[in-house]
Amino acid sequence: MKKEEVQSELRLKLHEDDREHGYHMMATKAYHLLGQISNEAPDLCFIYNETEKFYVGNWVYGFGFFNVLFPKETTRELTKEEVEKYNGQNMAINSSPIGKLKIHTKKK
Repeated sequence: MKKEEVQSELRLKLHEDDREHGYHMMATKAYHLLGQISNEAPDLCFIYNETEKFYVGNWVYGFGFFNVLFPKETTRELTKEEVEKYNGQNMAINSSPIGKLKIHTKKK
């Protein structure tokens, strides 16, 4: 995905961010203005917006890229087991504890 395509998708919805009511999902493919930042195995992401083709959010773990595009065809809701696994996990930045992860699921 080219940088211009990422910018175009982001322009559609960034003014409508809703991080307060976001939710967690599992994703593999991910695109950022700096390029592809995908994972081979499904990993936890936080979604706070969406376009027709993409969810917009960030990886929960990693370098902290925001406004990442996750293709809808490679992103899915968490299973019950995954919610139980991640909910309450300790979070840290540079080995400094910052709290526990609270998993939010998509409202139906």
